[in-house]
Amino acid sequence: MLRNVEFLRYFADGSERIRRLVQMPNPYPKGDYASG
Repeated sequence: MLRNVEFLRYFADGSERIRRLVQMPNPYPKGDYASG
């Protein structure tokens, strides 16, 4: 089981990644990045 700190760090990393993806010109619809 992940500790809270590790989970928060992972979650923050994911949020930052998503922000970059949204900021970049995306050929897919905005709701599509979550499904891969």
